[in-house]
Parts: sequence; C-alpha cells; structure tokens
Amino acid sequence: MNTQSLSRKYALAFLDVLDQDECTELMGQKQQIRNCFENNIFQELIKNPFVDCHKKLFLLNDVLGLSEGKIKNALSVLTQANRLNLLPEVLKEMEDILIDRKQRYCAIIFTDGKSSNEELNKFKEKISEKIGHDIEIKEKQWDQEGIKCYVEGLDLEISFSSKSFIQSLETFILDTFKKGV
Repeated sequence: MNTQSLSRKYALAFLDVLDQDECTELMGQKQQIRNCFENNIFQELIKNPFVDCHKKLFLLNDVLGLSEGKIKNALSVLTQANRLNLLPEVLKEMEDILIDRKQRYCAIIFTDGKSSNEELNKFKEKISEKIGHDIEIKEKQWDQEGIKCYVEGLDLEISFSSKSFIQSLETFILDTFKKGV
C-alpha cells in the first residue's frame, strides 16, 4: 500500500475519532510538526527501530505539549504501528479532507502585477461557477509574464501567457500556410 493512501486512511480515522476542537488543536500544531520532521535528528529518532514507541510518543508529546486524550491516543496508534513518520502527510490529508467537506477551495493567482479587486472578484465568480464550489482567492507576485491560477485541493492549474499565445498563433499560421502552398 502506498504512503498516500495509507496517510489518507489514517486521516479519515483521525477525523472520525477526534471532535472539532481536537481537530483544530492538532491542525494548529501542523507547522510545528512539519518543523520537527524536517529536523534530521528528530527523523532519525522516529525511524530508529531500537527506540521504544512509548519514548517516541513521549518525545513528540513533549515537543508539542499535547493534552491527554484522543489526540495522544491517535498519535499512539501511529507510533505503535511504526508509522509516526507519516504524521505530516496524515495532517496534510486531514486538511484536504476538511477543505473538501466544506466545499471551499483556495485559488492562488500568480501575476506579474497587482490585480484590482474587481478583476479578482470576477475571476472568483468564474472559477466558482465552473467547479461548483466556493473559492477563496489569494494573490501572489511572480516574475513571469502572464497569469497562473492554482486551485489547492483540486490540483487544478490554469495559466495564460501572451508569449505562449503569440507563439502558438505563429505556429498555427505557419503550419496553415505550409499546407496551403
């Protein structure tokens, strides 16, 4: 079984067991958990088969300061199955599932300049209409000419570039001309 489907199964189990407040508490720790798992020493301890699973759980609990209860029990299940290394992916899957359940997605628009609120609202309207879900818009600057939109959670990417459009048009005209001659 691949790690993505395994992470998704654990995420679904966590969401079934944890209530809304506990999910919020755990998701609030996501960045700190990600930082821990980016630390090589922490990763070595977590992956080391000679370190007792209770010590691994104690270490994680000590770092995160989690309260006793369902969250600690859920993490204990991962630890006892020697799958604590999946925790960042499980949290990402939980986030994706929660977003999907809310049916609200985030679209990140990359532009080379600042877009007006009117343009952003119009874009939001069109994308929402096409995918049938509510969209939150975030704008980011990038150094390329054109516009790119990425909708998180749907892995949908749309990009418009005047350069590529002109190049495609030139290719089409040249191909048409060659066929006609």
